Amino acid sequence: MRPIRLVIWSVLVLAASVCSYAQTPVQTPATTPADPPAASDKANLTGLAAWDKVVGNTLVGMVEGRAFVEYYGKDGVSKFRIDGKVSVGRWQIQDDQVCFEYPGDPKECFRLTLTDGVNVTWSDGKGLIDTRGTLSQGNPENL
Repeated sequence: MRPIRLVIWSVLVLAASVCSYAQTPVQTPATTPADPPAASDKANLTGLAAWDKVVGNTLVGMVEGRAFVEYYGKDGVSKFRIDGKVSVGRWQIQDDQVCFEYPGDPKECFRLTLTDGVNVTWSDGKGLIDTRGTLSQGNPENL
């Protein structure tokens, strides 16, 4: 009888080992953390650093529930189209703001934020957001 007990005991030990192994979580090799994103011109920029990326390009967005397009020429000329009408004005840097003058409108100055290299937000001196839009390269609307 002794050999039978030894066989049964061996089977039980083996079964217990298998059950214990099956319940043990699988260990995966440690992974290295992802490299941080490379510094690029797509970081959030404000003020003159943002304006440097915007000038020479076109902003497409909404203001007061209406679609608009505005091109910022490197020569200080800005062209704004809304409701099919184009206005030609001027932009200038004043302190850390960009100021615009269009015929028939008072001079307006804004702080600029550029996010992800394409999302532009204009805010007034009180920090209230006036306009948001997406930057397009160059002058694709031929303003």
